[in-house]
Amino acid sequence: MALLTSYVLPVLAALLFLVTLVFLGQAWSTRSHSGRAAYGYGQQEARASVVLTFWKAGGTLLLTIIVLAAWGILAAVADDEPAAEILPTATAPAQPTAQPTEATLPTVAVVADATPTSPVPTPTDAPPPTPTLTPSATPLPTGRVNSPNGLYLRDVPGGDAELELIPDGTLLTLLGEQETTNDLDWVLVLTPAGNTGWVALDYLVLTNP
Repeated sequence: MALLTSYVLPVLAALLFLVTLVFLGQAWSTRSHSGRAAYGYGQQEARASVVLTFWKAGGTLLLTIIVLAAWGILAAVADDEPAAEILPTATAPAQPTAQPTEATLPTVAVVADATPTSPVPTPTDAPPPTPTLTPSATPLPTGRVNSPNGLYLRDVPGGDAELELIPDGTLLTLLGEQETTNDLDWVLVLTPAGNTGWVALDYLVLTNP
């Protein structure tokens, strides 16, 4: 389009304008000679030639105007076209080079063998200590997920943040906290992945109450 608006249309308009001037010159010359032509057929033929030449000049002038109008429209459209945006080239950040770390060897202390100066006493059999019964820790209750589509672990009871999607049948550890939100009981649990959060009690089957 740039070649058309910059060279082709201006040159074509100039040529058509020159042709118009040539036709006007011919019409003016023919009209001047028609007055000196013999009366009758000669004058009629000269007048017809003048009229035809004027028509040709008018046609080429009209074409010149059309070409100039098209040139102006195309130039305006070319000016309105946005320039192509040059996007910056993404440059990958330089990766830091790991520096080797010198390992520090442990210091070995040399201990001299002590020379006994007195006879070693013979050990006597001491009575065995009485075993003390240590109470075993009570295991925490557990519950198994009972939801075919799985169960979402949330940060707070009834919250929107979904921490983990727990598959159906997963065994969870109940941590002993329970809250009721929006008429729904929520319990604090620990998942096998190590995440802690709240789940709806209605979707659990208690296995160790």
